[in-house]
Amino acid sequence: MKSAKFALVAIATLACNWSHAGHAAEITVISTVGARGLLEEIRTSFEHRTTDRLRIEYGTAAVLKRQLEGGGSFDVAILTQSMINELAQQGKVVEGSRAIVARSGMGLAARAGAAKPFIGTRAALRGALLASSGIAYTKEGQSGAAAARLFDSLGITEEMRDRIYLDTRPAGGVLAVAEGKAAMGIALLSEIAVDSKVDLVGPLPEDLQTYVVFGAGMASSTKEQEACRTFIAFLATPEVRRRLHNVGMEASQ
Repeated sequence: MKSAKFALVAIATLACNWSHAGHAAEITVISTVGARGLLEEIRTSFEHRTTDRLRIEYGTAAVLKRQLEGGGSFDVAILTQSMINELAQQGKVVEGSRAIVARSGMGLAARAGAAKPFIGTRAALRGALLASSGIAYTKEGQSGAAAARLFDSLGITEEMRDRIYLDTRPAGGVLAVAEGKAAMGIALLSEIAVDSKVDLVGPLPEDLQTYVVFGAGMASSTKEQEACRTFIAFLATPEVRRRLHNVGMEASQ
């Protein structure tokens, strides 16, 4: 219900504010790396339509949220929906500007060209993880929390303890696999989809799947309110939604 409400508000805003009476704005977007593929896919289209420019800074959602809470400057934030809600409660994000962008599930990545085990069932995934020489994921990313739940659900937490490679970089689980530091990585499908050095082994089975919902919100301190609202509205357009599948994302339900 909330998702539909946000979408309707976004479309209405977009219809009213497609241009800014000749004023070209520069919008500083602070975004989780999980949404990087989507933003890079659509930024040119947005900039051509509006003449506004996006200056995008990527990072791990938890780290970015701490920076914004500490007074970091931004115009639009794209983080997990729950983090955007918390920033709104703190007065950092304008309450009425919040919108749901998309969601992405978790999957396993392997180095491009490497053999990919079948992981489509609980038993198959358990066997593949136990047979792996090492599993990487980002220390503070959404994949870290998902991995802990996954190992616990499969009853293999102790067995996996000495095979875990924690990476501190944004999308570190994918980067570690690409660099040969681990055989497989647990990461967002949206992170795996945009790295040509890794292949998707497969999404986690549905009964073990974790979805991360991404939200957007406008900074209370921005001086480019009209441009920010137009950009957030653009993220809900059919043009953008048609591209979600290309970058490992889907419309949030």
